[in-house]
Amino acid sequence: MDIQLGGAGSWTTEIKGAAAHGMLFVAKAPWEWNKVMAVDVETGEIIWEQTLTSNVWTCAIDPGDSILFVGTSIGIPPNEFPTFFAIDPFTGEIKWSKVMHTVEFTPIAVDTFIYASTIQADSVFAYTLKGNLIWKDRLTGLSPAYWDGKIYGGRLPFPWDPSDTLYLLYCRDALTGEPVWTWRAPSEIQRIAIYDSKIYFFCRDTLFSISTLNGKPVWKAFYEGFHNAMITTYKGKAIFGWGEYGPGDTIFTVTYAHNIISGELVWRVEVPPREKDHGRATWRIGFPNDCIYFENRDYIYIITIKDGRVKERIELPVTNAIWSSWGFPIIYHNYYIGAHEDLVYVYRADTVYLPDSVSLDIVSICYDGKLKFIVSLAEPEAVQLKLYDMLGRLMAIPYSGFLSRGMHTIEYESRLAQGVYFIVLYVNDKQPAARKFVLIR
Repeated sequence: MDIQLGGAGSWTTEIKGAAAHGMLFVAKAPWEWNKVMAVDVETGEIIWEQTLTSNVWTCAIDPGDSILFVGTSIGIPPNEFPTFFAIDPFTGEIKWSKVMHTVEFTPIAVDTFIYASTIQADSVFAYTLKGNLIWKDRLTGLSPAYWDGKIYGGRLPFPWDPSDTLYLLYCRDALTGEPVWTWRAPSEIQRIAIYDSKIYFFCRDTLFSISTLNGKPVWKAFYEGFHNAMITTYKGKAIFGWGEYGPGDTIFTVTYAHNIISGELVWRVEVPPREKDHGRATWRIGFPNDCIYFENRDYIYIITIKDGRVKERIELPVTNAIWSSWGFPIIYHNYYIGAHEDLVYVYRADTVYLPDSVSLDIVSICYDGKLKFIVSLAEPEAVQLKLYDMLGRLMAIPYSGFLSRGMHTIEYESRLAQGVYFIVLYVNDKQPAARKFVLIR
């Protein structure tokens, strides 16, 4: 374990951090929750901190890693102080802020827009990265999700209206906010995941697959006795986990994987805790190097995505925690950043799992035009990285050559103007991966 930020308090169970540029962005523990700080991932040194108007709930980074978005609780008195902030991730300077209600759930940044929802209020807000309001809609619920020009989310009944009992899955045009379709849900919709034009989520004890095209159910799977797991998707599988009682009332951490097309259960794996009541559920799951990373109170587990086989188990520090945080872990390069009720901890991988497929990831995009990418290869290959603008014009070739199997970091100092670009990976003249990003000067 590289660093440990102790005394974080129970608030860490609720908050979400973010990582970029070698820094972890998170609320300051243990007693200054109205401050967001940048911590060096390698050393734990505080690089900067910024005082905000209320307790920090969530942090998120835009696709170019150039703006840190922070959501906080509502101020006192309400509706007079900002609760949503755009911050320079290098200096902590506030670029702009907005007076909203509590921004508890993670905003999402797509291209040049940021979408944020409020709780106990009535809106999803769409802003440009410069802070201009594009649209807002009277919807409540958890974090929105984006897919193919649309914004999706779960709508809750309004808390001040006893006659409102309407639960919905909504679809809105991402640019205009205009309704596309709605689907009436049987109960509250938890965190949604989107993969291959399908939406996956739990309503109490039922896992649903819904088409993004028309909002019609594709399949569902029933799990007796469980309510509202948070689901993630990766490589054709819908994956989630929770705690289940086993022999001697031991609580095992159990992870499930469903085929996203058929809904068929592909595998189920249960892992024991250090002590019988320590199993519990993991809220978030990471997927580096075609493995699944998750944790209970006692261990970090690394299992294969293909068959759920446990590859490694890493023991966590002993704490008084009951739950792992729903906003962690964060998988950042070869770092695993986790949180329990009373500490945030960072592990650096000593073992490198070689990838079994080709992938392309954007690591960072700086104001000065410096770009950093990671190319993963399952076999030694001839590789080209090409940069295109929105019109499809070739702007640069950041890399051309031969790479061995494994993960490779490629840096490129560009002179590109501000705008939207595509980075395309070619392997033996085939195009297996491409990413879109926004460069802000």
